[in-house]
Amino acid sequence: MNIPFDTLMNLSIKHIFGPASQTINYLTYHSKQVHDGSVFFSIKGENEDGHQYIKEAIARGAVAVFGTSIEKLRLLSTQYSHCTFLAVDDVRKVMASFSKMYFDYTDEKIETIGVTGTNGKTTVAAYVRSLLTLLKLPTGSIGTTGIWSSKKKLVYKKSTPTTPESVDLHKIFYDLYTRGDEAAVMEVSSIAIDQQRVENIYFDVAIHTNLSEEHLEYHKTFEHYKKCKMKLFQQAKHAVINIDDQDMGKDLSRLFEGPKVTYSLLNNAEANSASKKYYCQRRGLFL
Repeated sequence: MNIPFDTLMNLSIKHIFGPASQTINYLTYHSKQVHDGSVFFSIKGENEDGHQYIKEAIARGAVAVFGTSIEKLRLLSTQYSHCTFLAVDDVRKVMASFSKMYFDYTDEKIETIGVTGTNGKTTVAAYVRSLLTLLKLPTGSIGTTGIWSSKKKLVYKKSTPTTPESVDLHKIFYDLYTRGDEAAVMEVSSIAIDQQRVENIYFDVAIHTNLSEEHLEYHKTFEHYKKCKMKLFQQAKHAVINIDDQDMGKDLSRLFEGPKVTYSLLNNAEANSASKKYYCQRRGLFL
């Protein structure tokens, strides 16, 4: 695919050094996965800085590099004139937007359901995949147990335990769509939300299971952990909320402005242990 980088205004590219367009065959954030025609995203992790691996990526065939250090990219452009170097403020955010575009906005061609919570994400995702597929809406799933189409488990080398990096995530959406699946349910972790792996994905439904203290070695405070979880619902058209969760559940039921269903074992809710009615619209999915 030929990419004219100078026309991608939505990426907020600050500077372009080198050719304005390139033929792109692959996207990656890992220098050892680069091959001819790749875009390399030099993201900064907790322990590593992707800028340190740009030369290795170019040696392996990268033809375009995104980074944040203007001076480093400027210098590299004098050494590798065939390569395009793109300076941006936030590589992770750009990686999510670029991946969505590269894989033809496939996440918008299928129904997407995001499941978040401290516990229960894997179980809920499995139930949703099975139930929707039985209801004649072929559904894949993404999460701790791997990548599944509506028919079988698929072979992927996972980039993270739960929610894939955005490059991998949009490739999975594309693969599910081309296999004939019409929906995808995925576990969405708080760390994935904070690291913008689901940036620019607008979920048809977001499901909240519960919230208790976890991942504080990453988030540092419970407030930051909760804030990340809440952010998913700013990217959702509909919400399913556990109002037995006295903290996040109560806040979501009060603050979420779109259509929502509350569920409970203890309180009055649209769905509870005595409920007999469940709904599924074929399009514009809402349970």
